Amino acid sequence: MTKIASLLRTGLVLLATAGTLSACGAGPVRPEDELYREASLAFEEESYNSAIEDYKKMLEEYPFSDKAETAGFNIAYAYYVTEKYPEAIEAFSDFERLYPVSPLLPFVSYTIGMCYLGQAKSDDRDPSASEAALRQFERMAQQFPKSIYADLARYRAHEARENLALHELVVGDFYREKQRHDAAAARYRYVLTHYPTTEAAARANQRLGELSANPPAQAAGDASKGS
Repeated sequence: MTKIASLLRTGLVLLATAGTLSACGAGPVRPEDELYREASLAFEEESYNSAIEDYKKMLEEYPFSDKAETAGFNIAYAYYVTEKYPEAIEAFSDFERLYPVSPLLPFVSYTIGMCYLGQAKSDDRDPSASEAALRQFERMAQQFPKSIYADLARYRAHEARENLALHELVVGDFYREKQRHDAAAARYRYVLTHYPTTEAAARANQRLGELSANPPAQAAGDASKGS
């Protein structure tokens, strides 16, 4: 036997041994129905962390199962109801990619928007979550205009606009307190231009009126008289 043949034979033996050891360490694969049943029971009992873990085990062992679509959806929804929004967005986005003709897509698209909205605060210094929510709800309403979730998406889009308008209003108020009236007025006008139907727009208009009635020069004069 040549030296090369001997090395090849040794390599094959090592590979076979490694495969045997790996199989012994992994243990027997549990039946698909058993994994799915346990995951679904945990999901129904609202033990969402256990449900996520069990569904993932099932998908790892049986990625081409006819139950994979339901498992993938339930994983995403479990993340959503437990307010793990980044994980839910990722899981729902994977679902959209893997099941592009699923009848669940309108709900999935709407719920992605709700995940973004769940991370948003009306006067947050970083409005990116509200901006992402607005884009998602607008996309959903355009993509599925006849869905029952389209009207809900339009309503939630208005909520996201309220958040964004209030953010601009808060920034404008900050500038006004710092006596930076031009910057404050610019923020208030931005609210009126981009979010005219929001409640914040009425408040922005009122603040603009107050700035016009008490311009910087007059305010400075009043301050000097008081001193």
